[in-house]
Amino acid sequence: MNSSPLSSAAKSELAALSKKLVERASVTVTGYAKGNANLAKSRATAVASYLSNKDDTHGTVKTVTTVGANSATVVTTKQ
Repeated sequence: MNSSPLSSAAKSELAALSKKLVERASVTVTGYAKGNANLAKSRATAVASYLSNKDDTHGTVKTVTTVGANSATVVTTKQ
C-alpha cells in the first residue's frame, strides 16, 4: 500500500478512538513509508486531519522512513 488516503476501516477505527479521547486531547501520529518521507508525512497528516475534524484534537505529525511498514500509528498523550 503506497498511498495516504484513509480506508473505510481506518476511518472506523479512528472514529472509535476519537470517542474515547477527552476534549482537546493531544495525539502524536507517526506515518511510515520506507525511503519515502513525503508519503510517510502524507499518511500521518491524513490521520491527524481526520482526528482534528472529528473533535478538537491537537495532532503532532512525525515521519519514519527507515521502517518498511505501510501504516500510520496514533499515540495519545492526554486522554
